[in-house]
Amino acid sequence: MADPPLNQTAILESKNCGDSSTYNPHLPRDIALRDLSHKIGGEWQALATYLGIDTTRIHSLKKDHLSTEDQIFYMLVSWRQSQTSQHIDTLTAALHKAGRVDLAQDFESPLSDVVLRALSTKLGHEWEQLATHLGCTNAEIHRNKMDHLTVDNQIFNLLVSWRQRQPSGTDVKDKFATALRNSGRNDLADLLTNCSSEAWTQPYVFDVKCCRKQLRQFYEDEKATISIIPYDFEGGLAIEDIFVELELHEEDATTKEIRMRKLRSYNALVDLEQVSKKKVLVHGGPGSGKTTLVSKLTHDWSCNIDPNTGEQISDTALSKFSLLLSLNMRELNSGMSLAEAVRDQLLTDDSVISEEGLQAYIKDHQDEVLIILDGYDEYPFSLLKRSKCEKDEIMDVLCALKVRDSYLIVTSRPHRVEEFGKASMKYANVALTGFAQENIKKYIYKFFQMSEDHYVSEEEQQNRANIEKLITEIEGNGALNTLAKTPVILALLCMLWRDSQELPKRVTQLYEEAMHYLVKRWYERENKDQPEPHEMEKKSEDLLLSLGKVALDGIFENKLIFEAKAFDKEHLEEACRAGLLSKEKNRSKLKTVEEVRFIHKTFQEMCGGKYLADLGTKDPEAFNAYLQRISEENVGNLEYMLRFCCGLSKKAAVSIIPVAVELSHQLMVKVGEDCRLAYDDIKQDPWRLSMLLLFESQCSEEYHLLKPLFNRSKLRIRFHNAEVTIAAQYFIGILENLRKANKPNMLEEISETELVGIRAQDVNGASKLIRNMQSAKELKLVFLTRSEYEEMEQLGKSISQLPSLATLILEGRDCDTSGIIGQLARNSNSSNSMQEFACHLSSFSIDALTIFISRQPSLVRLKLLDNRMTEEDIGKLLKGIQKAKLEVLEIFWNKVGGSSKYIRAFLPTLQSLYLSNTKMNPDNWKEIFCDMSKAVHIEKLDLTWNNIGSAVMMLADTGTALSKLRILILRKGYFVLGRDDMDILGRWLSNLVNLENLDLSDNDIREASDEFPEQLAKLTNLTRLNLSATGLRKSTFRKVGSALKAMPNLKQLHLAENDVGEAIVDIADGLKGLSELTWLNLEECEMESDGVEALTGAFDGLSNLTNFYLHGNSKITPSGVDVLFQNLHRLQKLECLEMRGLEIVYEPCSLLVKECFDVLKWRQFQYDGCDKVVLDKVNSEEVKKIASAAERFASGS
Repeated sequence: MADPPLNQTAILESKNCGDSSTYNPHLPRDIALRDLSHKIGGEWQALATYLGIDTTRIHSLKKDHLSTEDQIFYMLVSWRQSQTSQHIDTLTAALHKAGRVDLAQDFESPLSDVVLRALSTKLGHEWEQLATHLGCTNAEIHRNKMDHLTVDNQIFNLLVSWRQRQPSGTDVKDKFATALRNSGRNDLADLLTNCSSEAWTQPYVFDVKCCRKQLRQFYEDEKATISIIPYDFEGGLAIEDIFVELELHEEDATTKEIRMRKLRSYNALVDLEQVSKKKVLVHGGPGSGKTTLVSKLTHDWSCNIDPNTGEQISDTALSKFSLLLSLNMRELNSGMSLAEAVRDQLLTDDSVISEEGLQAYIKDHQDEVLIILDGYDEYPFSLLKRSKCEKDEIMDVLCALKVRDSYLIVTSRPHRVEEFGKASMKYANVALTGFAQENIKKYIYKFFQMSEDHYVSEEEQQNRANIEKLITEIEGNGALNTLAKTPVILALLCMLWRDSQELPKRVTQLYEEAMHYLVKRWYERENKDQPEPHEMEKKSEDLLLSLGKVALDGIFENKLIFEAKAFDKEHLEEACRAGLLSKEKNRSKLKTVEEVRFIHKTFQEMCGGKYLADLGTKDPEAFNAYLQRISEENVGNLEYMLRFCCGLSKKAAVSIIPVAVELSHQLMVKVGEDCRLAYDDIKQDPWRLSMLLLFESQCSEEYHLLKPLFNRSKLRIRFHNAEVTIAAQYFIGILENLRKANKPNMLEEISETELVGIRAQDVNGASKLIRNMQSAKELKLVFLTRSEYEEMEQLGKSISQLPSLATLILEGRDCDTSGIIGQLARNSNSSNSMQEFACHLSSFSIDALTIFISRQPSLVRLKLLDNRMTEEDIGKLLKGIQKAKLEVLEIFWNKVGGSSKYIRAFLPTLQSLYLSNTKMNPDNWKEIFCDMSKAVHIEKLDLTWNNIGSAVMMLADTGTALSKLRILILRKGYFVLGRDDMDILGRWLSNLVNLENLDLSDNDIREASDEFPEQLAKLTNLTRLNLSATGLRKSTFRKVGSALKAMPNLKQLHLAENDVGEAIVDIADGLKGLSELTWLNLEECEMESDGVEALTGAFDGLSNLTNFYLHGNSKITPSGVDVLFQNLHRLQKLECLEMRGLEIVYEPCSLLVKECFDVLKWRQFQYDGCDKVVLDKVNSEEVKKIASAAERFASGS
């Protein structure tokens, strides 16, 4: 019996765009090669020869793989990887030569299985009529029915049989199309004739142009206009008139601080030259314009689609995407597939686009698809609790388990951004900061539908005068000007100004007035008799309170969509007509429900806050019950509701602020002093929420409620955004008034202060804050933007007046701090207590800095980091402090050059010397090393990334003078040492018996003799050894394995980028006793599968290993990877496994990664293009299960 034909669905893999009318030779997919390897049988070696696979490779395949089918499969994979073009032609020709014409025909047929399978799903009851027109007998039709249960299979198998009977040279495609027309199926005949070849390589036929047209229509209807305030814009505001400035958050890998880089426009989100990742997380507070940004992207994309043809019209930033799929995350149901969500939200009920076809298209064209998930903060599931939604495809998209090569934009409020960091999802973090200053004025004119043109009528001139008065009011009030950067708040300000020519000063007041305004406008529209103002206010208040309980419970439950029956029917109708709520039938095809939601989440939070404030007066027991539900886990989500509540009721604020303070205090105790993460969240800045609540309440007399936060000696404030700046300035104002009244304040005992993210508008407040800290001993200031010279001078004056200041750290590249440095220089005699000065600035007066430092007689620690100083600058500064008794000197990314001679004066007292990227040549280093024997107290010597060259040998001349050295880092020293020099250096190193960290990486020491490892073995206190990229020979690495046995305290071992090869067996033997080892880096070590087996023999001894790096070892075969998988359970504490570049059987690896997410508790797992998988803890029994499952999957069982 002949073999059934290959699965043609998998044979061809397209790289063309869905619009393409051309047909290129395609790659055979893995599944097709699996199918072929199952059928080829004993002829496979002949086929391999005809494909150009040499006998050595064939022998290697037999050795590496036990089953014949695996041998054939990997032979075919190896062949495919070596091809550059004409893949299918080469394969079919080889099959002919090997005598398997039957298999070759499956690749050559113009009427492939995938076409027949697609048509068989569309034929329906007409198939018997078609069979008759194709010449099939009634007996054949009847027999086919008996042999196959489903109609689709009956049709498909009959068509395959018909195709196989056709004589050679027959135009089967034309003959089949004629039979379709004769059967009355002209639609399918046209589809067969006109559809591009690529479309049939999908499991289902998919018309991308048709899909684009439908998406365009939806975006045109739903996204082309924005109505920020319901019932206030007639027809809404055109989306193309809205612009929101974007800034990119970049985290420094060493300091963990945040640097801001401004993007040119929103289009940068999909430009890899500006944002280096395909996955972008856009975060911003309520009303910052996240959804407006999404609407702008969808509108721009749809404007480039021809409404008649679905073709893309021009080349734009978004035209590289054949599909843009924008989904609202709060509308996503649990378990929905991506395609199902698109059908549900974006396509009409009668759309001809199938979910299967859409799903297949997305999978095969990932680079051409942009997915936008709007509102992660409104999504009920969490990245940190994946096991609870293991079948959620949207979560798989977020975690890059599915369609990982597609572009993805996710929007969220800041309080849930932390989840992406904890889950190690590699997203580019983009903060929406609202309108640029110049665009506030532009937006106001657009709101009032006025042109900025000066040639206008007299009436328009009056309107313009009113608008200019509003602009002056906003620009003249620092708090309002800061708040106006937020689009929704600016819209509310415009709305209230139009009604009353007055502006509120706080967010609570703003939203309360806006909601009362909407109710009033509704009542005026629908009632001729207008009530008195106080009666109207009561009506509005009653309506808002009637919505409050549902709103408040929803906030605690993170619920934003409600059933209509949750509300009082009369109040529901009134609130909908007023524009506070929206009510609609859910258009989901899963079920039909009347859904109610607040027009904006902040409106729900205001109603909830109003209800809670009311309870504080009327029902204290219920009020306290809600307060008891506030926790560290949900306080981020409750923030705005709590702020509104405090702003509405001082009585409620007196109870709520202590709850926030206690949560913050508990957190500070838990995490200690290290709160240096990136986002607006109580967990990153415990003072923030408490200050915001105090500001909203305006309870200046209750400032003492914050006192528990200042019982510790350290204060750290981050100026996150506009609202935090206003709240901080309010709090600072309270303290300043206490100081002026000679009253004690809570900052007097603070000894360590850190102010981060200082912008121009924060400098004045920072100056006042510092003036209240007369006990400060340590001060760190991190600047984000340039400020006026006079204000920086004032800040410098405040710093110079701190009598006990011992440590001053100034950071902020590209920020002109000349005012600070100048003021410090002028007032430097007022304090002789300065012991440490660290300068990470790049714009200041070198003369002023020299004067300031030279007048610090107690200075022992000096750090000059990335200041862009010239050789002359460094020389002038160091020459001016030659008498200083420095213990620590750090110079990074500054040009020292010939000024190296001035460093010699500090050697006798130095304990730590860090000189990195200093542009010194070997002669300059000799200037320093000639006196290095005087550095008898030095414990740390870090000379990373310098052209040390042959001068390194002068270190060996110091003999035992540097015996206190604990850390010696010579990474990238650019030295090449011969055998004799290495013997000398090795003997010197062996005398450094206190050495704990030795780094010789990225230097050429390949001539080292086999005695070098024996010399290293004398360093028994080593905890870190880095020999990466040193070129050591295999024989030397064998000795390194023996040396490791003498290093029981070793915690990190780096041997990457060396030709270790079979010496890994000796290394593995040495690893067995390293129970303290946590980090093992064997990247690109030319390891083979035998080496992996040797390594696994050491796993039981590596009881504390958390990070294991193997990527780039391409000689490890899949069988070697299988051995690794089977033994991973023995690494009980493993958190990170990286193995990119290893040849892994797709199926078990796919299974393994899925199980790692859902069952295993690894923090990280890396392979191929996958980045990081982050979970909670290791469960060794589950690892055994996964390894076993992967093994079974690999063997085909």
